[in-house]
Amino acid sequence: MADALLAIFLCEFDNHVGRTLAFQQPEDTFTADEFDDISDYLIPKPQLCGSLVTLRLIGRVVLCRPVCLEDTQYARNALIFSLGFVINPHSMTAGSSGVDAGDADHDERLAEEHNVCTRYGRVLEKVSAQLTALEQERWLLSEPSHKAEVEQLLREIFDGLRHSKGCHAVVDAANILHLQIASSQPRRHPPAVAAHLAPVFIAPLDLSQARRWDLTLQKLVNFIDGTRHAKAIARAARVDLPLVLQALQALYAEGWIRMVPVFSYENRYACTPAIHAFIRSGPEKAALTVAAVSRPSAEPPLPFPLLTKIYAAFQPALDGSGWCSVQAVCEALPHIARRVDMRAAIHLGLLNGILRTVRTIPMTLDQEAQEPITRQPSLSSNPKLSCMANGNHDLEEICCALSASPSDAKRTLTSKCGPCAWTSI
Repeated sequence: MADALLAIFLCEFDNHVGRTLAFQQPEDTFTADEFDDISDYLIPKPQLCGSLVTLRLIGRVVLCRPVCLEDTQYARNALIFSLGFVINPHSMTAGSSGVDAGDADHDERLAEEHNVCTRYGRVLEKVSAQLTALEQERWLLSEPSHKAEVEQLLREIFDGLRHSKGCHAVVDAANILHLQIASSQPRRHPPAVAAHLAPVFIAPLDLSQARRWDLTLQKLVNFIDGTRHAKAIARAARVDLPLVLQALQALYAEGWIRMVPVFSYENRYACTPAIHAFIRSGPEKAALTVAAVSRPSAEPPLPFPLLTKIYAAFQPALDGSGWCSVQAVCEALPHIARRVDMRAAIHLGLLNGILRTVRTIPMTLDQEAQEPITRQPSLSSNPKLSCMANGNHDLEEICCALSASPSDAKRTLTSKCGPCAWTSI
């Protein structure tokens, strides 16, 4: 059985030569040409720093977490670095190298790849956060005299994680780094329910069981139809928002609901690799899926292959305007869209991982330089709006806060905060 961790590396942005590979173990992990091909992703633009980046190469996956530290003591007022792992995503799955594996084996490999990436990603984020803290405390990364210390630390981490799935690295007298790769993916706890997301039932509601719920839950059930976000449900039910969020959290934990974006024809979605498994659905599953998303008046019944065309159509637009919206897909496939309940189809796609939401994030532009402002802007006469346009909130949150449609929210931000850059991720 192959080891999951293949390599560890550290990239830095040098103000004279640009992106550089400061350290890699083993030393032949990346050739110069390979590093040049992927360096834009390892050291991305500052707006993408702080996120876990995943690159899928042939036979391996590269995980990295770029960091941008802003301080006047650095050249160009910023230090940009990226710590990364190279892993074998199928190391835990027996027979994963077989080219003729069946559908079940393929799905198992995809699930194991996600599992391995998640477990190593958590450890990578912890190590990256520790390096960031040490840089802020004593210039561990930027001070050339500490280079040997950093390389020794990364070698200890690599050897420990590769051979025993854990390590206890002594950084200095005041810092010891404890790392452990989980043997299996831990039980997921439901995330905090956001006020701007809409709850949808993922199973038929058992009314006999619902009658045993507390009065708040019983009152909210009538307003959970997939068209209202949590804030709108609180307003319609005349219940305090914290109580609504607590009640929805309980339903989420028990497996009754999931949270999805409020449906709009302006929303944009991206098709995921899960569509390959969806296309191979058996006849029974395909029939149930078609029944769940077809309009009652659709005659004749919608063939399953036509439904898959709807999901596959959520791709980048040919005119370069970004990912296709629901409206654009309906206009491109009108003969199919007329027979499909698009809200039900989108919800089914999100709940089954066939689609992912393309988030639209606004950032206020500097009026003179016309560049995104990475710090909280102060140019707006409306502090609430200016805070929302700092790159940390997506359009759905803003629409919820303003009780406005996406188009109205964009106009409001532009009129109150000035020009904004809209980034889709």
